[in-house]
Amino acid sequence: MAKTQYEQGHSEGPTDRAPPEKLSPTKQAARRVGTDLNEKWRIDRVLGVGGMGAVFAATHRNNGTRAAIKVLHIEYARAADVRDRFLREGRIANRVNHPARVAVVDDGLSDAGEPFLVMDLLEGMTLAELFKRGGGRMPIDKLFGIFDTVLDLLACCHELDIIHRDIKPANIFLTKQGGVKVLDFGVARMREPEAGVEATRAGIALGTASFIAPEQALGMNKLDGRADLFSVGACLYVGIVGERLHAAKTEAEEFVLAATQAAPSVARKAPDTALEVAAFVDKALSFDRAQRPQSAREMRSELLRLVARLRSGQVKQARKAATGVVVRGNDVVDEGPELTDTELREQKDRLLNIFKQLGYAMASARQYGMGHPQTQRTLSQTFADIGAALAANAHSVRWDVNNGGFLFEDHPIWTPDRVPFDRIPHQLYADGIRKIQLKPGLTEEELRDFIAILLRDVSTMFGSEDDSVTALWDRRFEHVAYLAVDSFAEGDNLEPERVLDWNKIAEQTLEQAKIDKDFDDMSLEEQALEHNLVNRLEEVGEAAASLALDPMTVATLGAQLACPPERWQDGFLDAFVPAYLDARGRGDSELLHAAFREWTQDQMALNAVDKVFEMHEHLTKAFHGHCGQRDGHALELETARVLFPVEVLRTLMTDIAMERRGAWGGDYQAVAPPKELVAALGRALDLLASDSVFALACECLDSAKSEQLRDVLVPYIRRWAVGQEGSLATMLPRSGPTLGAFIVQLAAELKSEHTATLLDAALANPNLEVKLASIAAMGENIGERAREEITACLEALDGAIRLRALELVAALNVVAAGPVLVRRVQSDAFHELSADERRKWLSTICALKASRGESLAVEVLSKRRLLSNDASEMSRAIAAEALADFDSTETIEALQGAAKQRWGTSAVVREAATKALAAIEARVSRKVGNVAGAEGKP
Repeated sequence: MAKTQYEQGHSEGPTDRAPPEKLSPTKQAARRVGTDLNEKWRIDRVLGVGGMGAVFAATHRNNGTRAAIKVLHIEYARAADVRDRFLREGRIANRVNHPARVAVVDDGLSDAGEPFLVMDLLEGMTLAELFKRGGGRMPIDKLFGIFDTVLDLLACCHELDIIHRDIKPANIFLTKQGGVKVLDFGVARMREPEAGVEATRAGIALGTASFIAPEQALGMNKLDGRADLFSVGACLYVGIVGERLHAAKTEAEEFVLAATQAAPSVARKAPDTALEVAAFVDKALSFDRAQRPQSAREMRSELLRLVARLRSGQVKQARKAATGVVVRGNDVVDEGPELTDTELREQKDRLLNIFKQLGYAMASARQYGMGHPQTQRTLSQTFADIGAALAANAHSVRWDVNNGGFLFEDHPIWTPDRVPFDRIPHQLYADGIRKIQLKPGLTEEELRDFIAILLRDVSTMFGSEDDSVTALWDRRFEHVAYLAVDSFAEGDNLEPERVLDWNKIAEQTLEQAKIDKDFDDMSLEEQALEHNLVNRLEEVGEAAASLALDPMTVATLGAQLACPPERWQDGFLDAFVPAYLDARGRGDSELLHAAFREWTQDQMALNAVDKVFEMHEHLTKAFHGHCGQRDGHALELETARVLFPVEVLRTLMTDIAMERRGAWGGDYQAVAPPKELVAALGRALDLLASDSVFALACECLDSAKSEQLRDVLVPYIRRWAVGQEGSLATMLPRSGPTLGAFIVQLAAELKSEHTATLLDAALANPNLEVKLASIAAMGENIGERAREEITACLEALDGAIRLRALELVAALNVVAAGPVLVRRVQSDAFHELSADERRKWLSTICALKASRGESLAVEVLSKRRLLSNDASEMSRAIAAEALADFDSTETIEALQGAAKQRWGTSAVVREAATKALAAIEARVSRKVGNVAGAEGKP
C-alpha cells in the first residue's frame, strides 16, 4: 500500500541505501498546497508554520466555503496528550461566546492521522506584525483600543474558568474590517467538569517566555486569570517600549528570567510615557499577582477610565529629558580605503543595479505585499546583488541621503521620480538620516525589514515622533548602519568638518544612550510606583468598610439566603409578574426589558442559553395564571421578543446543529439534543416570525446534523416562505446543498410568479445538486442559461464531476438533459470515455426514457466502422450489455446480427451480444413459466 509523505523515510530497506531526506515542517506544509484534506477541503496556501503545527487557507470542495485549517504535525499527533490538548482548543474556544474569539467550526483526523481544526479564515495582520511595521511601537490610544477588546474577551473566558495562558502580540489578530481576534487557545487551561482536574498538567510551563507571568514560568498548578493580565501588561510594554520583556539569547534563559526577575518599569525604558499610563502597565506587570488587577473586568474598567482621561487631556504627559547629543546612530559607517577611479566606477555601477532591483522590490511590495511570490523573487534577486557587491568590496553598499535622492561619493545612484517612492529620500532626510550602509552578514530578513521601514506611511498609522530614526533604532539591525542628526538641527547644509566627526560621536552616543533617566527629585518610575501604592491603599480601605457588618446582620442575611432554588424562583415570579404588569400599565416596561436583555447576554456568555428558554416557560405559565389565556398569550409573545433576540436563537441552533464526538479523536456522531430544548426552540420560532429569524432558520438548516432540528426548521421555513421570496433568491447562489435543494423544492411547490426567479437564481449555486434540482423542476421547457449549465456539468473536464452529474440527472429525473446526453453518446468523443463512464451515460438515458435509451443503444451497437478500433468496439459491447434489459424485436435483431462472426465485428462485441441474448431468453422463459403457472392454478 502506498505511503503518505509523512510516512516516507521510516520504512525499512537495504542497509546500503541512503536514508531519504527528512522534510522540515515548512517544506511539509508547502507540499500540501494544492492537495485535498480528506477529500473535503482543498489546501490553497500556507498561512503559517509553527513548532507543533501548520495553518492553511483552504476551500470546501462542495460549497466553496473558505476557512483556515490548523493541522498538528504528524510527529506530535502520535502523542495522545498532545493530540488531546490540540483538539481541546476547539472545544475551549467555542465555549466562549464573544466576537473576539475565532470560532472552530469543525475538527477531525486526516487520512494520515493528523488532527485538524477548521476555523474562520481571517484577513489582516497580527499585532506582532503591526509592531514590526511600526518599528516596535504604536500610539497609546490605538494600543489601548486593541486591548479593550482583548480584556473584554478575557473577562468572558475567566468567568468560564478558562485561562488563555498565551496572550502575546502574535496571537492578537487585527482584521481588515477593524476587528480584534484572539488566536490560539491551544495552551489554554480549563477545568474539566467531569474529572475535576485541570486540562493541562501541573509543573509544565506553557506559553511564550517574554509574555508569561512568573507563576506560569514556574509551572505552578494553581494559575488564575491574573496570569493572563500579566501577559496583557507584557504586550502593552512591547507596544510602548518597543522591546520584549526578559529578552535573552535563548528561550531557556528567558524562562529563567520570567520566573525570577521582576519586570522593569515602563517608565525606565520609555521616560516620555504619561505617569498614569506607566502606572497602569506597571501594575499589570507586578511580580506578585495579588498586586495586579484582580480581574479582567477590573483591568478593563481602569483602561477605559485611562483612555477617557487621555482623550480629554486630563493625563499629564511626562516631560521629555533634555539632551545635548545631536548625532545618533546604531553603528559606525565604515567607508573603507580611498577608491581609485576604476573602483569608484565599479562600485557606482553595482549600486545603480542594486537600487534598480530594490525599486522593483518596493513597487511589488507596495502593490502586492511582502508575501507575494513576485515580491519574494525581486527581494531574492536584490539580496543576491547586494551579496555579490559586498563580496567584491565589503564597504561598497553605502550611500548618503540627500533631500531628493541617494548619493555615492556625490554621484546619484537613486533619484525616484514616481509617487509615492519620491517621498522616501525626502522623508529620511527630514527625519535626520544622513548616511546608510549595508554590511557583510546582512540577512534577507533584515533586508525585508529595511524595505518595510522605507515604505512605511507615517500618515496612516504612526505619529510624527515615530520617524525613520526611531524605526531603525527599534529594529536593532546588526548589519544595517546609519547616522542621523536631529532633524534640520544644523540647517540643510552641514559643515564638512562636522561630517568627519560623525563616526566618533555615534560610538559615544551608544554609550550615552544608556544614561537616559531624569535627575529630578523623583523619577517617573518612582512616581508610577507611588501612584499604584496610593490606589491600592484606597482599594483596601473601601473593601474593609464594605465588609464591616455586625454579627446580627450577618446571621439574619445568612438565614434569608438559605433557601432552595425552587423557592427563590417561585418568589421571583410571585413578585415579578405583578410588578411587570404594573410597569407595563405605567409605560415603564422597557426598564424591565433592559434588565432581561442584560440577563440574557450573561446567560449567553455563560453558555447557558437553555436557562433563557426555561425562564420564558416559567414566565408564560405565570402570565397565563395571572391574566388568563388571551392576555397571557400577548405577554408571552412580548417577553419572547425580549428574551429571544436573534443572537440567542443563533447560539442555540448552532449548538444543536453541531455534530459531536463520542470521544475526542473518535468519529463524529450525530448526538441527539435534549428534546425539551428542541421543543422550546420550536415554540420560540412560532412566536417570532421576522425576516431576521427566517434568514437565521435557513442558515441553520444548511448545517443541521440533527433530524430533530430539521423537523423544527423545515415546517417553519415552509410556513413563512410566502413573502420571503426575495430573501430566498438572495440565499440560493451561496447556500449549501441541503438548503439549496429545499428552496428549489419550495419554489416548485409555490407555483407563483416568483418560481421562475428562484429556479433561475439556483443556477448560480456552485453545488451540482442545487443546479440540477432547479433544472429538473423546470421540466423540459428550459431557457438558454439552464441548457448551458447542463452542458457544463455533463461535459466538465473532471470525470468525477461528470459521473456525479449523471447520477443526479437520473435521480432527479432531469428530462431536459436528454438532448445533451444523446449528442454525447452519438459523438466520437463518447468512445474516449472510460468504459464505466460510457455505461453510466447509457444507463442515465434509459432511466430518463427507456425507449430512447433502447433505440440509442441499438444505434451504437449497429454502427460498424470500416476501420474499427478498440475504443469504438468497446462502446458497441457496452451498448449490447445495456440492451440485455430489453426484449423488443429491434433489440433482438440487433443483438443477433452483432453475435454473428462477420467482418467488422470484434470478439468483444460478439461475446457481449451473445450474453445479452442469453439474458433476454432466460428472462422471457421465466416470464412465460410464471404465466403458465398462474393459469394452471385452480
